[in-house]
Amino acid sequence: MAAFPFLDFDLLIERDGDRYRARVLSSPGGEASADFTLPFSSQELQIFVLKAISLGTRRRIRRIESPDMLEIKTFGGELFEAVFGDKLNRCLRLSLHEAEKSRAGLRIRIRLDDSAGGGGGVALSDVPWEFLYDSDGAGFLALSGNSPIVRYQDLSQPSERLAVKPPLRLLVMISAPRDAPKLDVAHEQATLDEALRDPIEKGLITVDRMEKATLEELQRRLRRTDYHAFHFIGHGGYGERGEGGVLLLENDEGKSDPVSAEFLRQLFQNKKTLRLAVLNACEGARTDPTDPFAGVAQSLVRGGVVAVIAMQFEISDEAAIILSSEFYAALADGYPVDAALAEARTAVYTRSSAVEWAIPVLYLRSPDGSIFDVAAPPPVPPRRWKWRVPWPKHPSRKGPGRDRRRRAILISAAALALVAPIAGIAFLGGGPPPPPPQGVSLKDSIVYVRGGEIRALAMTAGEPGEDRDLADVAASGYAPSVSPDGTRIAFGGGSPGDHDIFVMDPNGNILARLTNSPGVDDDSPSWSSDGSRIVFHSDRNENYDIYVMNADGTGPEPLTSDPADDKHPEWSPVDDRIVFESSRNDYGSDDTPTFDIYVMTSAGHNADPLTNSLSDDGVPVWSPDGLSIAFRSNRLNGYEVWTMDGGGSSLTRRTFVDGIVRAPAWSPDGEQIAFASGFGEEFDLYAVDLETRKVRPLLQTSGDERGPTWCCFPE
Repeated sequence: MAAFPFLDFDLLIERDGDRYRARVLSSPGGEASADFTLPFSSQELQIFVLKAISLGTRRRIRRIESPDMLEIKTFGGELFEAVFGDKLNRCLRLSLHEAEKSRAGLRIRIRLDDSAGGGGGVALSDVPWEFLYDSDGAGFLALSGNSPIVRYQDLSQPSERLAVKPPLRLLVMISAPRDAPKLDVAHEQATLDEALRDPIEKGLITVDRMEKATLEELQRRLRRTDYHAFHFIGHGGYGERGEGGVLLLENDEGKSDPVSAEFLRQLFQNKKTLRLAVLNACEGARTDPTDPFAGVAQSLVRGGVVAVIAMQFEISDEAAIILSSEFYAALADGYPVDAALAEARTAVYTRSSAVEWAIPVLYLRSPDGSIFDVAAPPPVPPRRWKWRVPWPKHPSRKGPGRDRRRRAILISAAALALVAPIAGIAFLGGGPPPPPPQGVSLKDSIVYVRGGEIRALAMTAGEPGEDRDLADVAASGYAPSVSPDGTRIAFGGGSPGDHDIFVMDPNGNILARLTNSPGVDDDSPSWSSDGSRIVFHSDRNENYDIYVMNADGTGPEPLTSDPADDKHPEWSPVDDRIVFESSRNDYGSDDTPTFDIYVMTSAGHNADPLTNSLSDDGVPVWSPDGLSIAFRSNRLNGYEVWTMDGGGSSLTRRTFVDGIVRAPAWSPDGEQIAFASGFGEEFDLYAVDLETRKVRPLLQTSGDERGPTWCCFPE
């Protein structure tokens, strides 16, 4: 599993009546302290929390400038300015800079001290610190995987990683008393099962589900089996008359049995192997300000659980489902617990609610967020994909095409038109192209573009080998697409804004010009799985739409006709679905629109969004088995490679690189993703291993490599 390095920013916030002090105890940027005043009263805080809960139930707040979103950002911004001020802000900036230089994240560990509270003032433990908003930096700190916020608990007993051999054992309790509000627990359990399916199949995790959600059954399970994690789905609460936090279990009659935080602490105490608890319960993290362990979450930490995730106020079923699904998926991918929660927050933010991502609170007593040292599982045989029909890797790519090579792109679209009769190029409507050279294939090669040239990088046993120039054809910066049999390459060529679709063979011979639309940008082609048709984007109707045509260029017809831009289509390698990017839900500016990922049938029907976020998601490509999609996104600041399943779930960040990421491309075995990364006009080719999360360079030159397509197809 990959290591995720973090530096620590230790922040102590103290209360003395209605006076407050913030102290940076240690950080890469040094130490600092300052007195401050909270920008709200207890009553104003209560009103905000009620509004936040109300906004969360409304599911989506997508416009950045919406009044609701502005109110959330204003609250978080005023809280940030009050606490950090000038001195602590400088310390934070220096720490972030040092973390960036070290290629690490910055874990913000908040310690809250309400012990000298008394009198008036707002209790620190009542403040939703997860809404902290840095308007000059990363925005909401807790949403960034580079700056997770944890509520750190200083306890006398040290916390160390637990060395375990797979599988990790997870105990799941679903409590739905007949006399409590109904929860969608069956749906959440089904989603949790799906999130854990892959690690379960690999032998990394086993799940035990309690048939009866009673206190007696919980005690027996904890006594008889050494579990590593506990997941509670149900209702929680907080007694306003001094009895502290409670979880609503069931009694023998199926009715509510409130169990106090103190009793739960005793129950979990001395369970040495149980290191993580997740409480999907409303108000599961609320606390009495006079006792930092009165809430359920804090009591479990005091009892010895290293990390507890709980809700600080009511959370919807939908948000709770997404939270648990993405958290465990990231944890199984090797993320430390705080980074895994940051991934889950992002999923809630982008797919469910612009508010409820801040409801989960992480209480942690592990210094580095890593709670297990998991031994490597036994090796498994490599995956081999089997289909009836060979398929291509033909991702469409987004990236600027630039005429920067020393030959200045001598063969433009016009030049191709002039020399075509001599070269024997078949134009649109001119019949089928001549047969490709016999015995020539691009199998085990990465086809890409460098300054207008189409090139092929041989991959021998997964390692880069010979890099050869196939043709200098004024190719755009978008990825070429290789036919299912590996003998033809479709690409966009010509001058910027005036591209057409061409086909060539693996030796660089132009076989056909499939479109001929002066002043129109036809580009980003992708073959169907049987090689009979090609899908591409075009602005022939002013904005960009998705079109399809026969492989000989005949019969072009539009698949979309939306006023927004639809671009970069890719045909599924196993069926008739087409994935593409669209600005239909644009939340950017006129100069910089944002895109989401959509999927539709090959007839242009049922165009459904797979992402709907404030970020820019684009350049989608299918995995070899057609079950997953890789794409590039800037949802956590810079552009990185992300993946999700074919239904838009299980979003996972796959890369952590310095440059701008463009153009992901799956390897034929589905175990790696190649991509271009760099700045300006200097991009290189890299690959990330999806199992180890290690990134390695494939090709680094002084040129500008873009648009990789990893060829070809499994037998």
